Amino acid sequence: MNKKTKLINKIKSTKLNKFRNKIKVKMKQKPEAKLLQDAKNNKAQETKDINKFIYDWIKLMAFCHLDNDLDETFSLTEIKKTTYGYSCNINIADGLSFSSLEITEMISTIESNMGCKFITTAFPKLKHLKAEFIFSDIPSIDFEPFIDDKGKKLAPYDLYIGTSIDGTPIIASMLKYPHCIVQGATNMGKTKLIDSICTNLIVSNSPADLSLYFIQVDKSDQIIYRKCKHTRAYADDIYKALSVTNYLKAIVEARDKVLRPLIEDGVCENIQAFNKVYKQYKQNKFSYIYLIIDEYSSLMPNSEGGNKEKKAIKTEIQENMERLIQIGRYVGIFVIVGLQRSTVDKLPSFIKSMCNTVITFKVNNIKSSQVAIDSNEAVELLPREFIVKTNTQVFGKTTTIYPSTILKCIEPYKWENSQYTDFNYLSWYDPSAETPKEKKRKETKESKNKKRKEARYGKDDSKVTQNEIEQLKLNNRR
Repeated sequence: MNKKTKLINKIKSTKLNKFRNKIKVKMKQKPEAKLLQDAKNNKAQETKDINKFIYDWIKLMAFCHLDNDLDETFSLTEIKKTTYGYSCNINIADGLSFSSLEITEMISTIESNMGCKFITTAFPKLKHLKAEFIFSDIPSIDFEPFIDDKGKKLAPYDLYIGTSIDGTPIIASMLKYPHCIVQGATNMGKTKLIDSICTNLIVSNSPADLSLYFIQVDKSDQIIYRKCKHTRAYADDIYKALSVTNYLKAIVEARDKVLRPLIEDGVCENIQAFNKVYKQYKQNKFSYIYLIIDEYSSLMPNSEGGNKEKKAIKTEIQENMERLIQIGRYVGIFVIVGLQRSTVDKLPSFIKSMCNTVITFKVNNIKSSQVAIDSNEAVELLPREFIVKTNTQVFGKTTTIYPSTILKCIEPYKWENSQYTDFNYLSWYDPSAETPKEKKRKETKESKNKKRKEARYGKDDSKVTQNEIEQLKLNNRR
């Protein structure tokens, strides 16, 4: 072996020993020190990623010429790296407008160049937008009844909507934002979301605390809840729907009558306060009531064409709905409406304006998105993704729930066939009775005939002789 070979082997041996020593040092290193080192490395990587994210944003704004005369553009502040991407505030520069970021073409440009989904929420008084840059899909979660960290179930006035972009549950309070619209194109997730809401309500509350009323004229998805003890009625035609709304309207009036003197005395102001003191006033506890209507457009009078009878029935249903949704909140009655588009021909404007929780899935055009949430984001949603709008907008995804899951959850609350009793629809709707519209038409006709008779024969026609009547008729002919 020559000197050169010996020298090479010695160098290799020295390097190998140094490498082994490093490994030994790392193996002997305390876990705390290793965790600190990992945290330091992660922080450095996070800073590097955020800096690149800011650079990409500034470069995109420059290419799109979104700057003022001072070369200032929309700046990103309070940037946080999240499990799904980045959240931050977008501050406005003088002379610019947020509308330039919110148009469909610009949203598409940002998403294409940044490689993400771009969701914004406006805060005009604070002069900034809250923005979410979503680089990863929202995780799919199988439905399980909601239980918080303390092992507590949801109250009957809270709805379990789904999962947010960071994997946390989305809860909507009907006391704060009463009545709910769920809109979206066919097969985008509306029914599954309503199933999650109903199933969680049933599992979380006793039949004494919660009552469900379903109206589903066109489909039969929700018949799975019909024999559940929480379900008081399942209406599958407009005659039954009228009975249910008549009944709930009567409950509103009865509860209002009970609460009125207590409100006057300053004892309570709504159902939540009443249920804490009802025993002192020898009253029964009020249950929270939900009226769930799928495909609301099937109850609109304009959907019946020339059928006068059905039109009159649907008109009366709409009158009842206005009363329910107007004062339902304070007596504990909430409405959940499902439909494809919340336009005037599909949903009355009054009912839409009174629904404070709006959930939209993917829609097929910008107009439908703007009608629902006053922005264009709903057009870009994927199946089962939704946006919840209350005082802010939250981006989320429905849980995965199957009929077998629903049956398993509600099985302990099902009636046996021998015990089940259907809602008495006929007691709240008499097919032979005149509808309000027919009564009004009849009264108007009688009033016109009376005026015509008085004009011809005088007001007190009982004193007019037969000869005088004949003479008046003859004069009228002339």
